[in-house]
Amino acid sequence: MKRKPIIDWDKKTGITTCEVEDAEGRKLFGNAVCSPEDADYKSVFTGGTIAELRATINAFKAYRIDKRHELKALNQLYYSMNQSQYFNPKSYENIMLQRQIRFKKEDIKAATEQISLLQENLRKYIEDKDRFHEKMDKARKEKKHSS
Repeated sequence: MKRKPIIDWDKKTGITTCEVEDAEGRKLFGNAVCSPEDADYKSVFTGGTIAELRATINAFKAYRIDKRHELKALNQLYYSMNQSQYFNPKSYENIMLQRQIRFKKEDIKAATEQISLLQENLRKYIEDKDRFHEKMDKARKEKKHSS
């Protein structure tokens, strides 16, 4: 990311928005909405973490889309070159073009893997948060009944 994420938290609604800027200067957003059962636990930290993960996922998705467009353009160039009667598969130009095509494919694969990893981290974070809130609710109920 180009700069630190900007997190905006509305304490009343429990909605957190995160803005990140990618290397091209695009602003991408993610948000988190506090569920009604978590109203007692509203916090900028939890909402900000979830919103930032979602914004980062969106940034990687935008990056992957860019790389797919670039790959498509390179493949079209290769197709045009390949149709020429003067095409030489061993030429410097073709070798460099094939290298760039391979790099774009690797970039797309890496972005896809990063998206999957971030989505898994988000899922796990939410599950852990829910487990923690359940334990806290249980402890509060036990404390109420013992008083």
